[in-house]
Amino acid sequence: MNATPDGRRERLLAQVRAREALARRKRERPLDFMRWLKPQGEVLRHTSKRLLYRGGNQAAGKTTVGAGELIWRCLGKHPRKRVRQGPIIAVVVVSTAKQGRAIQRKVRALLPDAEVDWSLTQYNVKTGFGANEPAIIFKNGSIVRFLTTEQGAVVIQGDTLHYVWIDETCTPEVFRELERRVLMTAGDILLTLTPINNPAEWLFEIVEKGLIDEIHVRLTIDTLTHEDGKLRTLEDGTVLDEAWIAEQRRIVPAQWAPIILDGEWRVVGLGAFFTAFDRAVHVSDTAQLDAEQGQIRWHLGIDYASVDRAGLVATLVQVQHHPGDKESPGKQWVIIQDCVVLPGISTVAQLVDEVVSMLSRHGLRWRDLKTAYGDNPVTSQFEYKSNRDFTKRLCHRLQVAENAIRPHLLNAKEGRASGGSVDAGLRYLHDLMVGRRLIVRSRALPLIEAFEQYIQGDKLQAAKDLVDSTRYSLKDYIESRDNPYAGIVLRLGR
Repeated sequence: MNATPDGRRERLLAQVRAREALARRKRERPLDFMRWLKPQGEVLRHTSKRLLYRGGNQAAGKTTVGAGELIWRCLGKHPRKRVRQGPIIAVVVVSTAKQGRAIQRKVRALLPDAEVDWSLTQYNVKTGFGANEPAIIFKNGSIVRFLTTEQGAVVIQGDTLHYVWIDETCTPEVFRELERRVLMTAGDILLTLTPINNPAEWLFEIVEKGLIDEIHVRLTIDTLTHEDGKLRTLEDGTVLDEAWIAEQRRIVPAQWAPIILDGEWRVVGLGAFFTAFDRAVHVSDTAQLDAEQGQIRWHLGIDYASVDRAGLVATLVQVQHHPGDKESPGKQWVIIQDCVVLPGISTVAQLVDEVVSMLSRHGLRWRDLKTAYGDNPVTSQFEYKSNRDFTKRLCHRLQVAENAIRPHLLNAKEGRASGGSVDAGLRYLHDLMVGRRLIVRSRALPLIEAFEQYIQGDKLQAAKDLVDSTRYSLKDYIESRDNPYAGIVLRLGR
């Protein structure tokens, strides 16, 4: 017997109401509907008092599972194990305030709103859960505070804690103080991290001694598989399958892949860094930038080194920037047009002469440069070499007053920690090579050889000075928001 129109309408309305109710429950309690990756599920089931979840950047879902574990601990109810009943006092420890706000956004996205005392808790996207002392107060009395290692161990002293979540590597002093804070409560500590940015030798040692249990995941299909057997996908629908993994291993420098992709403790042994550089692809005297595609700018980078190696280097580059949008960052196409390489015993006056001659070869004057960056001062037994000295001699050569010279020769190492700048710059150059957005003229043969020979961490190699001067010339692009690697620090050794 056929259903009546009214019956069909009622069934459709019931289906709509059911979908709306499900959507409402997901909004109200998003954590209850999370699809966890297999290694995340292992973290959630683990009952160790001290647990480290270690993996590569992004793919292992370290921060997400840390946020979920934190919330369930505060609620005093956990779907996968017995936990202390609330209320508890918990802290989340991160490296910087900026990272802290990112963590707070993830925690906010998973919070069950009905369990939070919003009369005592505030949140906005700019300041997170408070600009000065960010905290979440739950209705059951549990409290979460967000701290940074920048504040040091003193900010933790005096607290009695039940639960600690450390996201990314902290200092041994902070960890030691946190252990004291959970001593009398028999509290738990979870660490989620990739061993970059901060020294991790101390943590490696206590893990090796068995003082902390560890779940270590590498970038494999199993890591990217949900507990229901389906592969993880990106927001745009990209499936993280074997092909995606292979592409990540292709574009990440081989020397960094063990840490960035697999969360290993150490970078692989020393070897040529720029494995993507290929003379057949990256060396050309005919390739040109298309002026119709955007403005073309000239940049100069200068490196000073001591007398013990070829040590006065200037690199002239031509850059065309293609702006990005909300979906993708901007990109640059770079041509290394020329370079000057002088022995370390050469004078700054000689370097000025060679740089002016190099600019002239390309029909340029100093004022045609968009930017010029130089190294920190270097003192040798023969001469003091610095941006100040270079500028004085340049102005004398050009017959220009020092206060009128444009562009100013600026310090390439101002505004960012040296280690972060080096690593971000190396990754930026590697990405240019992989994306075939870098060309080197044959005239710049010393730089071609430097790219083929450069070994990260070897401070005495001649190739370092040439690569450094190239990084300096591209400083504005390396430190741009469009460069996702700005600020990453990778440390050789454990």
